[in-house]
Amino acid sequence: WNSEYGDLQPVQTKEDLQTLKFFDETTTRDNDRYTVSIPFKEDRNSLPSNFGLARGQLNGTLCRLSKDPALLYEYNEIIRQQLDSGVLEEAPPRNDGHLHYLPHHPITKEESITTKTRIVINCSAKASKTDKSLNDCVHQGPDLLPHLTGINIRSRIRQFVVSGDVEKAFHQIIIAEEDRDYVRILWIRDFQKPFSNENLIALRFARVLFGLKTSPFILLAVLRKHLMEFH
Repeated sequence: WNSEYGDLQPVQTKEDLQTLKFFDETTTRDNDRYTVSIPFKEDRNSLPSNFGLARGQLNGTLCRLSKDPALLYEYNEIIRQQLDSGVLEEAPPRNDGHLHYLPHHPITKEESITTKTRIVINCSAKASKTDKSLNDCVHQGPDLLPHLTGINIRSRIRQFVVSGDVEKAFHQIIIAEEDRDYVRILWIRDFQKPFSNENLIALRFARVLFGLKTSPFILLAVLRKHLMEFH
């Protein structure tokens, strides 16, 4: 990796090298999208389910949202749109305990021009002090951002500079099927009905999510892999 990307931060730690190797060995491309596996540090089945924590925090979130019907509607629309676009999918029944739920809540920025409301996924949530969070159990991965100095120098060498932005870049990358049950969330089937077990629905991310500490590494690794193959 260092020889191929001359202006990268040096990748020196054993953990970073293992994460890079894992990415190379598990990442695939099909139908114009890349599929990646989450680089777990250890057996992912050691994660607690967090169902009680996620359920309790969802109840609190809905109580707050119910005070602002417009915000509740917008929050539900975001989840519905993510379901329609394949970012989220309904989670299948699973009784072996090999799953993990993530709490979530809204954050609003009235000054934002594009997206005023966002869903924050808490991948660092712990049911107790002795439990581990999802972020505790995954490798962060090395910093693959190129040096700013190198970017500035290259921008002065050529006649034209091209800059671009990938819309919702994390959500363009698919999560491998076997990892999706560890990035579950809870929501309600009908946001106009009261919170209850019958109204609960389990969803899971099928695309790379914000809040997972390895997501920035995965995105940059996928971009560099793509550019190397199609430059």
